[in-house]
Amino acid sequence: MANWTKAQLLADLAAMYVGVGDPEKADANDPTNGVTKYTVNVVEYGLSEASIKPTAYRKNVTFYVYHEGQGDEKAGYERMEPVNSSNTNVSSEPIGSLYAFNKVYSSAELRQRILGWIVKTSIIIMAEAPEVANHAVRIAWARDAIKDPSKYVNPFMCYVAASEDVQGNGNASTDNDLTWINYMLLNVAAAYGYV
Repeated sequence: MANWTKAQLLADLAAMYVGVGDPEKADANDPTNGVTKYTVNVVEYGLSEASIKPTAYRKNVTFYVYHEGQGDEKAGYERMEPVNSSNTNVSSEPIGSLYAFNKVYSSAELRQRILGWIVKTSIIIMAEAPEVANHAVRIAWARDAIKDPSKYVNPFMCYVAASEDVQGNGNASTDNDLTWINYMLLNVAAAYGYV
């Protein structure tokens, strides 16, 4: 485990946020056992998920410094490393990265669209001709999906998240893109009796 000094921790914050204020001692009392608690005001910047508009947020980050100014100085964030939560743009991560998978999988907008696709597809399947391949399995799935479509969102989102097209386009992905991905999954799953 690498040890950071206060200066290194502040440099990390400066690389993550567009604005970093001056750290202030959080406790007016003298440091306890050589440890000083600080808070620093930061401003994060990002892009919104729905319309990819600029967003910003101001917050405090808390950190501790042990033996400040001495040879064994150590600095660390309070409990967890801070993150930039303002950047919710789905297509902001490198395509194929685990971050891109997670951003797509977690997208509230894409989840709502997939839920809509599940409802729409269930109704279409209920009206399809019995001659359609794997009709009995598809009808069983459609009946179950109509009762509780939300239980199918997570499995379908796994396939949506794996699409490099969706990772690149994010919420700008067309309904046709999402429909094609999910019909492929549904047809394969029906053929093997998994739905």
